[in-house]
Amino acid sequence: MDLSWPYVAGTAAITYVCSVIQGIVGFGFSLFALPLFMQVGMAPPPAVTLATVTSAGQRLCSIQRLRKEVPWKLILPLIGAGVLALPAGAWILKVLTLQGRQKVQLCVGFLIIATVLVQVLARIKPREHVPAAWGYLAAVLSGLLSGFGNIGGPPVVLWIHAHNWTSERLRVTAQAFTVPMVPFQLVILWVTFGPDVLRAMLWGVCLFPVAILGSLSGLWLGNRISLRSLRIAALGLLVLL
Repeated sequence: MDLSWPYVAGTAAITYVCSVIQGIVGFGFSLFALPLFMQVGMAPPPAVTLATVTSAGQRLCSIQRLRKEVPWKLILPLIGAGVLALPAGAWILKVLTLQGRQKVQLCVGFLIIATVLVQVLARIKPREHVPAAWGYLAAVLSGLLSGFGNIGGPPVVLWIHAHNWTSERLRVTAQAFTVPMVPFQLVILWVTFGPDVLRAMLWGVCLFPVAILGSLSGLWLGNRISLRSLRIAALGLLVLL
């Protein structure tokens, strides 16, 4: 792995900015970070690994700060369904990686566009109760996308924003939903892609302080945004992506 000054500074800057975004709206780290890490020269598997590890630092910080808002009883069964879908996502990443980085970038772009279209066309309205089947569907899609590129947030965000919850709960639940998947993701990536993944893991751990600083900045900003503005920001982020 390249550890030149431009590479180190570039990956650190990407980590900070993406952590701020995720701290504000509760998702978006890897949707931004994954294509940007590849733009600075990383191959897809190490880029996915680095995004997974650094975003884990950001998510743990947010969960610790807003831990009382996490609906663990509701999401734990769904997390199990997501974990079962992780290997399929990693297999898709391996198939596309063998065909070249451009195929992976094209697939990531398609997934972002699809996320925008679903969010805009679905017009999800918050309600007191959401059928369990929608939660499991979101969980399986999240696991699949997490295994592919650590971009499992959007399906969960759509499900979460269908609930009539507080701003704090909306922001933290997506992160609490995906962070338990991280150990499984890293083991699957290591088994599938080998030593490059371990080096990316170590560099990701080194960037933990940057991710935490970005998360604290995002949480500070998020606490000053109304619930209505938060929903608009979530949709705006998807449109921008």
